[in-house]
Amino acid sequence: MNKLKCALLLFVLLIGLSPTVYSADGWEKGTDYGFSNWRVVLHTKAQSVSNPANVENEWFMPKPSTTWQIQLQGDVNTNYGDAEMYDIDLYDSSEALIQQLQARGKNVICYFSAGSYENWRPDADQFNASDLGRALDGWPGERWLDIRSNNVREIMKRRLDLAEQKGCGGVDPDNMDGYLNESGLPINAQDQLSFNRFIAKEAHDRGLSVGLKNDLDQIEDLVDHFDFAVNEQCFQFNECDLLTPFINQGKAVFQIEYAQKYTTGANAEATRNKLCGDAQSLKLSTLVMPLLLDDEFRFSCLDENGSSGLLSPLGTTTNPPVFKWNKVAGATRYKLFVNEYADPNVVGKIDQVFTAAEAGCTTNPVCEVSPNISFKIAAGEWWVTAFKGEASTLSDSGAFTIVLPGTPNGGDNDNSSDGDTEINSSSGGGLIALKWLVLFGFIRLFRYKLLT
Repeated sequence: MNKLKCALLLFVLLIGLSPTVYSADGWEKGTDYGFSNWRVVLHTKAQSVSNPANVENEWFMPKPSTTWQIQLQGDVNTNYGDAEMYDIDLYDSSEALIQQLQARGKNVICYFSAGSYENWRPDADQFNASDLGRALDGWPGERWLDIRSNNVREIMKRRLDLAEQKGCGGVDPDNMDGYLNESGLPINAQDQLSFNRFIAKEAHDRGLSVGLKNDLDQIEDLVDHFDFAVNEQCFQFNECDLLTPFINQGKAVFQIEYAQKYTTGANAEATRNKLCGDAQSLKLSTLVMPLLLDDEFRFSCLDENGSSGLLSPLGTTTNPPVFKWNKVAGATRYKLFVNEYADPNVVGKIDQVFTAAEAGCTTNPVCEVSPNISFKIAAGEWWVTAFKGEASTLSDSGAFTIVLPGTPNGGDNDNSSDGDTEINSSSGGGLIALKWLVLFGFIRLFRYKLLT
């Protein structure tokens, strides 16, 4: 009984003293805490400037130049403060993750493939053999779907039901242009129009926003049915002008480029800057991303603040931590500042400046440093400041917990499903980390005073 009381008391302390103990988003908004060359300004919004609560349609209606992030593989990085919208996988994303993002003012769009069969999805056995066409080139386990099939349409309805149940604000249905590909199925342009309009109507019937993925040749016929567009590689194929009907109707175009010329080579930054200038002139929300959309790197043409996107450590990790973040265009040096909360008197466990060359991101899209400093088995928090001449910008904070090697869920950037720090209470390392997180809760109440 005494052990039970102690456990309950520990839980109350965690919840009552530090509501954001697991979160990297605990700073007061818009407050200057007196750091030299630092200013903490978080961009959490109660409501997106894109007016997601559209009075007329009652679903998310993003406007041109809405900022965004898309990640379809790996633990979702929730630390992009500049992103007003997140596009994440419908099946792989938990309701807790969706709610966490929405609580931070993000609109959440859930991705699924409407035009292809994926053999790893939980509903894969619901398709008939006659529903399946040829394999998608370059994507193992995927085959084109016969979008004329009533069975296929019923499965898509259930997927939209799932999006509604999980609380997604909208959907990003992929592979909506099978008629243009060698699908092995007798699908024509009219079949595609019928299916795409069907998806849009079913989404709207559930109060979901819906985007048109690619299918540029049919935009004139479909723009009235969709709330935004998602495009891949329109700059690479010189076809971005085909997306202007969405912009002209005040609807966002979320656009991605994958070409290596934007991330590697001596001219990568200049090439990317030209891309971003062209994208901004067209009011496109353009990202430069890895093809796997796994958050290996990210460049946003609309990141006005140019703040670093923290990559790892986030969640649980082991000693000594390696720090990774997205390169900031034009930044020549970076300041890494890390607090260790095992000792309230230790402020700035790491307070070190690295040149872009030292961080390995002169040409690479991701900066990485290994200070080779070990931390106590406890919670920590870190920031990166990017310097461009005399100007500087500060990232959002990232939280991590050091655990013993071999502890379940230990390892760099091993996030829990909702992006918060995961505490494993069944292991020695997890229990020690939990003890320090209680102390972390007390320290957060007066840490700003220590930092001034």
